[in-house]
Formats: sequence, structure tokens, C-alpha cells
Amino acid sequence: MVKKPDKKPARRGFYAPALSETKELMLEEAAAGTLARYRQCIFKAGPGAITAQDFWRGMGVSPALEDEYLGHHRLNEGVIEFMRTCQAAGMEVWCLSNDVAEWSRKLRRRLELEE
Repeated sequence: MVKKPDKKPARRGFYAPALSETKELMLEEAAAGTLARYRQCIFKAGPGAITAQDFWRGMGVSPALEDEYLGHHRLNEGVIEFMRTCQAAGMEVWCLSNDVAEWSRKLRRRLELEE
């Protein structure tokens, strides 16, 4: 029997969400079929086929959870320094994401990533 590691691998990229509390709340409030419902909703919300509010409603939870969920997102250590170094060198930094556009806008504002 192979033992699973106790620690999950670190996430890479610009957003490193610490989502355990919100995720637990969302899973508690949503009934059976949460993972299937999540996949169905997020695959629609990512490309903009449904709004973020429709995503939350589709998950069976209040859209009021959105700000709490987004409040758990943090920048990885060193991202701001990296971006400043690139800017000083005349380089542009781009981020390709499948995130929900409404969440990306809110996160860029809150994390002060907008120019």
C-alpha cells in the first residue's frame, strides 16, 4: 500500500489561495454532487458563459461568499519584486489564467496589480 504524502505540493503562479476555510464552508453548504456541480459551474464561469453570481448560485451557496473566498487569495512571495525587476528592465509581465473574469478584476484591484 502506497502512503499518500501528508503535505500537498506548493501551488505555483501569481495567486496562491489559502482556501481551506471557505472551501469547507462551501462544501458544507452545498449538498451531494458538489464536485460535479463545481466542475460544471466553473467550466461555464471561466470563459464567461455564466456570471460569478450564477457560479455561486449553481453551487447552491450565496454569492455573498465571493468576497470571503477572494479574501483568501494571496500573492506568492517575491511576485511584486519580480514584477518591479521586469518593469525596470523594460519587460512586460503577462498572466494567462482560466480564472473567472469578475474575480480577476477584483483580485487585481485588491492586490494592487492594476497599473
